[in-house]
Amino acid sequence: MGSWFMSTPLPTTNEDESLVGDVYLVTYTQTLETSKTLAVSNPILRDHYTIVIDVAGQSTEEVPKGYELHLEIQHGTSKSVNLVGNELHYRRTKYAKHQKLGRITNEYHSGNPREWADGLKRVAQNQWYKEFIQSRGDQWNHECNSHQFAKFLTLKLGLEWPNNLYVAGEGDLLEPLFFNILEEW
Repeated sequence: MGSWFMSTPLPTTNEDESLVGDVYLVTYTQTLETSKTLAVSNPILRDHYTIVIDVAGQSTEEVPKGYELHLEIQHGTSKSVNLVGNELHYRRTKYAKHQKLGRITNEYHSGNPREWADGLKRVAQNQWYKEFIQSRGDQWNHECNSHQFAKFLTLKLGLEWPNNLYVAGEGDLLEPLFFNILEEW
């Protein structure tokens, strides 16, 4: 059971209060040309989901910005998952789309995006991730994947998951393709 977090400086104050707390589902897609797995015959299985919480009111219509959480597979392992937390501040190459899921309130670190991101990191690492892998295991499969984790986080944040949005492993035994959404490494 692992996790890692990239540190990118967040602003110390909010930029646009009307956007603070917006929560987004971001979808990244692996192209068919670059994929080497049989799972790609179903295009939705080439999608990787992340949750982004705008902690500083920086999002634009083109790209949500803020603290991003998702699952990845640990380097050097077959399918062991990690929790990843990082700041999303630009549109990644494999970005496909995003949609707003709702808004949460910063009750403990109002007006301080850095402290809010740190608080989210702690609760994600010490509570939500542990709860998720205790109930679903720590190996990438139909029950433990980026789709399932994004939905789990959405519900933990007190928001509703869109009814029309496919979740791999929900009502089937399919798992999404895993790929690295971060171009930095």
